Formats: sequence, structure tokens, C-alpha cells
Amino acid sequence: MGRGGTASRPGAPQRPLPRAAVPDSGRYGNPAPRSPCTLHVETAGDPAPLRRLLETSERPLLVVGPLESTSDESSTLASACASLGMVVLADIGSNLRGRGGVISNYETALLAGRALPEPDLVIHAGGLPTSKRLRRWLGKLSCRQVRLTSNPAWVDPDGCVTDVVFGTPSLLAGVTSRASHSTWQRKWQVEAESWATLLAEATQADREMYEALYARLSDVAPERCSLFFSNSLPIRDADLMLAGTQSGQRIHVNRGVNGIDGITSTAIGCAVADDSPLLLVTGDVAFLHDANALMPARTTGVRGVILVVNNDGGGIFSHLPGAAGTPAFAETFTTPHGLCPAEIARAYGLDAIRVDTVAACLSAIAERVHAPLGVVELTVDLQSSLEIRRRFEQRLQLQRPEVA
Repeated sequence: MGRGGTASRPGAPQRPLPRAAVPDSGRYGNPAPRSPCTLHVETAGDPAPLRRLLETSERPLLVVGPLESTSDESSTLASACASLGMVVLADIGSNLRGRGGVISNYETALLAGRALPEPDLVIHAGGLPTSKRLRRWLGKLSCRQVRLTSNPAWVDPDGCVTDVVFGTPSLLAGVTSRASHSTWQRKWQVEAESWATLLAEATQADREMYEALYARLSDVAPERCSLFFSNSLPIRDADLMLAGTQSGQRIHVNRGVNGIDGITSTAIGCAVADDSPLLLVTGDVAFLHDANALMPARTTGVRGVILVVNNDGGGIFSHLPGAAGTPAFAETFTTPHGLCPAEIARAYGLDAIRVDTVAACLSAIAERVHAPLGVVELTVDLQSSLEIRRRFEQRLQLQRPEVA
């Protein structure tokens, strides 16, 4: 289970909270399990602790996970970080990607085995990042890591957090700092440019790679649109491939213990609340779990497209180390169903089309995204896609520069 912490009264200064001992990963130069650490909890709503930390930091890093998509926290954070000179790593669910100076392609670097510039201070805001590679990298750092949260119970599965400041991410807007971090920012920007080139070259080398469509979704979606990425593979593929969105496009995610349950219902509800067209990207199993959501969808007046990436089962498990294509593995994990999501959508009275190429998929989305809600089914052969993904990752790693 993930390691977290609790505090009963976030209003007043808290006494330090003891944390259980955890195995050390070299964070403090000690290979043996470290003694119980102390988690320092600061006064709620007070920006002074953040100000003190930032004034003494030369390499500050802000890691922003998924944010509440109905709030203005993304805009507030972007403005605050620009004035503070912080480097920002933005999760796909943060709605920060595409803003000036924000780094979104760290997953490419980590997948390719590139070394990320090391900070001397990390501030965490929002939910847990989608990227497990990023969380593991953060867990190996030796610097102070501050969790900025308004929740008295927070989640820290990788044991990164050393300090907690109670407050919303907008608390950073009240912080001023005279420190200059232009060299630190420029170092990340130069690296990010090289990672973008690396990803583009590795993706373009294989036109059959269906994950490439995620990089184009913002282009085919309306300027004002609700973009929703299902859990399992869609959210992870979007986190890797989608560098940013247009200003009127709002990304929604539904991370947490719910898994793939209720994805379609939630996405339709977000589009109704946003009063904008919907582009939902979901897997076939998640679609089947919530197929009854298509019945009321006809009466909501929602326009847009549900893109179902159909690899006939739970393809995410085939990416696990040691996963084998045995009958037992397929029966237990992949659970192929042999159903056609497009036919199911038609049974509910929705327009639906089935395609088998990325080009046809993007064209179908562009043609239908302003029409009453319909379904585009992209059929993907699981075994072929796994081989294509393996070649893609090999291309990334073969271009890894030698470590000095």
C-alpha cells in the first residue's frame, strides 16, 4: 500500500508527525534503512514557509499532478511559477501543458534512459503524477520535497515528502522571491527540446503506431472542447504523447481507486457542465463497463465523439514485465471479449464507425466532433501493437547519449 500521512487540524501550526521507517534508496547517502523520519507540517494558508524555501533554493522544481478541472488553479499556478522562475513538470491532467516554460515531455526522457537535471527543492501540487517513472525518479532525490495540499490525508506511495504545507496550489501566488533561476530554467528547456526531437523521430519511424494519434488530438478537436482520457492505457499514452492543448480545451481525468468504472458517464457529465463538445478517449473494456451511459447520452444534447481504442481486452497487462501470451494469462488478465463497440453504440441509437488506421481515425473524429455524440472505434491488434511499441522504445533507448 502507498505511504501517506494524516493531520487532524490543518488550521494551526502542527507538531511534527512521525513517519514509519522505509527502505532507503540512497536519498541520504545511506544504503541501509533509515531511521524514522519527521514530517514537518506548516500553518494552513501561510505562504511564508514556501517563501523561505524558495529564497534559499538555486534549482527549484514544481511537480504538478492532476488538478481539479473545474477550478482556475492551472492559470494561477502558471502565473505564479513564471514570476518565481521555477521549472514546472506538468502532468497531462494539470491543464498546464502548452503554457510557456512548462515541461511536459519528461516521460520521453525517462523512457529513453536520459538523466533529468537534479533539483535542490521539489514542491508537489495536485494529485499523484500519472508517470510512475517520474515518481520513482523523485523518490531517489536527496533534496527536500514539499507537499502543498488542502487535504489532511495525503498520498505519498514513494516516500518522497519531507514537509507539508497546507493550502491550495494558489498559495504560490502569494510567494515572492528575489532569487533568479534563469540558468536552471534554460538547462531544462534545452533538454526538453532534445526530448521533443527524440520523441518525434521515434514516432515517425513507424506509421502503424496507434499511440501517435494522441499527439494530434488537440488539432482535430474543436478550439473549445472537453477532452477526457480514460484510466488504464489512454491516460498513460496521452501523458507520453500529448505535449499541450489549445487554450479553450479542458482536460478531464478521473484518477483514483475507481479504475475504469463509470468513465463514459463521467465524461458526458463533464461535457454537460462545460457546455462544450466532448472528445473521450477510452479503451474497449472501460467502454463495455459503462455501456449503459449511452442511453441517457441521447437526451443530454452532448455533441462530440467517444473514441474507443479496441484491442480486445485488458491490453495494459501485456506491458507488465514477464507478461506472456499464454492461454492462462489471456483468460486471467487480457480477458478478450470479441465484441464490437461500434455495433453496441448503434444499438443505443448512436452514430458509429469502425476504422483501423490512425489517419482514418483522426479524419473520423474531425468529421463528427460537432455532431450529436457518436462513437469512433479504432481496432488495434494487441500483439502487433506490442511489437510496434517495443520497437518504439528501442529507438528511444538506442539514441540515448553516453553518460560522461
